[in-house]
Amino acid sequence: KKLPLTIVVLSLAVLHIVAFFVIHGNYAFGIFSVLAYLYVNYLYMKKQLKYSIVSFEFFFFVSFFLSCIVFPILPLEETELYWVSKIFGELSEGVKWRVLNLSLVGYYVYMIGLLTAKTKTEDREKVRELIVNDSFLSVSNVLTLLFIIYFYISGGMHLMNRYTGEVGYFTKYGGILSFITFFYTISSAVVAIKIGQSRHPSLSLLLSSKNTLFVVNSFLILPILLLSGYRSQFLQLVIPLLYLYVFFINRIDNKKMFLLFAIGFVVMILIGMTRGGDKATGGHDIVYYIRDFMIEDAAGVWLVDYTDANGPTGGSNAILQMVSFIPFLGGLLESLIGADKFALPSSRLFTYAYDTNGSGLGTNIIGDLYYTFGFVGVIFFMYLLGYLIRKLTYHGGLYSLVCYLLLIGNSVFATRVEYFYMVRKLGFSILIIWMITIVAGKPRYKKNNISANRILQIN
Repeated sequence: KKLPLTIVVLSLAVLHIVAFFVIHGNYAFGIFSVLAYLYVNYLYMKKQLKYSIVSFEFFFFVSFFLSCIVFPILPLEETELYWVSKIFGELSEGVKWRVLNLSLVGYYVYMIGLLTAKTKTEDREKVRELIVNDSFLSVSNVLTLLFIIYFYISGGMHLMNRYTGEVGYFTKYGGILSFITFFYTISSAVVAIKIGQSRHPSLSLLLSSKNTLFVVNSFLILPILLLSGYRSQFLQLVIPLLYLYVFFINRIDNKKMFLLFAIGFVVMILIGMTRGGDKATGGHDIVYYIRDFMIEDAAGVWLVDYTDANGPTGGSNAILQMVSFIPFLGGLLESLIGADKFALPSSRLFTYAYDTNGSGLGTNIIGDLYYTFGFVGVIFFMYLLGYLIRKLTYHGGLYSLVCYLLLIGNSVFATRVEYFYMVRKLGFSILIIWMITIVAGKPRYKKNNISANRILQIN
């Protein structure tokens, strides 16, 4: 008789807790850990994602593997990437195995959160019956367009030259792009809901006059993000579109999706190699091609080693991000108390330790939690992440759907930023939806009209 997946995952979590504190590990243990990680995720996807792998879980699984798991079995001390080889060359072998075990503890606890959150399939179907006024869509589309226009007139086209050193850093446009992301994501959700409620859902319905402005906005913002090399901002908008298409319009076979993701992954690598004006050439080691994730492996190891020596901050570094769920509260608190009264965010701490002329090295989600709250923080907040994702997956309304879209849009790079990075975005999105409802009216549900043949076979 097969053991329940929750028991298997829990057993692996306990194994790596013991290994973190007592055994540490070796190369053979690292191989076993990687294979076990891949196997339990296969079991999870086979059961929970059989309808579609387009989900936060799938993208996070791939990203976490590259950013937190694979590093012990790669020759990172000898790689051609300077910062990666320098950091791994400086740290002891024992630290690397401790970080691998800590990362796996965090991930398996996250999976337990996914598996233990109670959900009902009919809850997920409610959003299909959500009636949203045309004026709601019009307001969100117009606001998206206004921010896109502001983006362009403030010099957004210069992003095309960002990686050749001809303009300032991305932070100059980051705030504008954040609001574009909020409004565009809301518009995307409403468009998908309306198309899904038609007799024959199809992308051809985008050509209707009601959706013209949404299509215009898409052409104005998506190409420039892709061509400028800002893959994370591009994926924040495109992955939600893919999810909405699969959920509301037309399911895509998982085998086809795997092929599409593989092609997309290669394209993202090529963009990363050429966005600074370099040529995509061969002759590199494997680490070079996934270097965006390898530096985060190094960040995780460095942060754990730093925290073991200096202790966790107790949350001082994350307070401003945590309170930013209430829009503008983080900025207000910073202005009243002063930024120097808080510990440095893990991304800045790591970057300052290895000065790269201000370009930023990012961070690691497990290293960040360990630096913030220690071992207990890794367990608590990774479980909370899994629980929250599972609950939001069964979105019954517009608020939860948009929050899930924002999270899935960040799933590929979620392991490379601070854990509380998304808090501000979730808070702002909820506020924006509420403000639009004041102007355009609240969405409402059809009564007793959930079509049985549209129920997804998820459980």
